[in-house]
Amino acid sequence: MAAPSHSSIRARQSTLPTVSYGKLLNVPNFLTLCRLASIPLFLTFLTRQRYEAALYVFAAAAVTDGLDGAVSRWFDSRTELGAFLDPFADKLMLVSAFAGRQNVLAAYRHAIAQRYRFFSYGDAMLVFPQHDARAPA
Repeated sequence: MAAPSHSSIRARQSTLPTVSYGKLLNVPNFLTLCRLASIPLFLTFLTRQRYEAALYVFAAAAVTDGLDGAVSRWFDSRTELGAFLDPFADKLMLVSAFAGRQNVLAAYRHAIAQRYRFFSYGDAMLVFPQHDARAPA
């Protein structure tokens, strides 16, 4: 069998798909990776019973979830990696929260006891301390 010529090797190389890493790491994918990286932090706060901090991390994850989808639609920067990572990050965050369900419920009880305000839109929720002017200082 004859060895392949240089021209046939170049022809085969030109038909192979090329991966552009610049297109893989765009803003929506970066936000999704940040959300994935926040899961250990979220679980750490839950296990150490720092419910308020865990709630803020979870809220930030919810905001980045909405942002990455909006940015990818606005700038038409959808990627196959993002199509896989985004639902994966969502499910992993939810499984983490359900795994620590009792801790999450305790965080909600704490927020309600401290009279936090809950703002919910879709699956995103924001929780803010309520500043009541009538409350004694």
